[in-house]
Amino acid sequence: MGIDIVGFFKEHKEEILGALAIMGGAMLMAMSDSDSEHAELTNGQKLDLSEAVEAVSWNFGEGIEYAYASDDSVCFVLVDDEYENIYFTYSTGEWDASYCDVSEDVEDAVKMILDRLNERW
Repeated sequence: MGIDIVGFFKEHKEEILGALAIMGGAMLMAMSDSDSEHAELTNGQKLDLSEAVEAVSWNFGEGIEYAYASDDSVCFVLVDDEYENIYFTYSTGEWDASYCDVSEDVEDAVKMILDRLNERW
């Protein structure tokens, strides 16, 4: 008594194709999420971030002593000897930054940096 594999696939082809489609979609979503959320910046993108910080730093608020880019973040050194690190990401042609509960000067500075990075030529 053998198993008729061809007959099984003919009889259940819709269920098998549906399961494969669902699995394929789930794999694509997982790959897409991991690539966009956790992708390291390229050397060129790190340079772009550094240059954007330098280009707009002259316009930072009085609460920021200076700022510098390091890999995927910008460190803002505040006049009260505190500092705040803001992480930047790049995905599908857009720059973004992750921050909450920061000073108004830092929030404004992050917006200036993002505006500079996302400029359309």
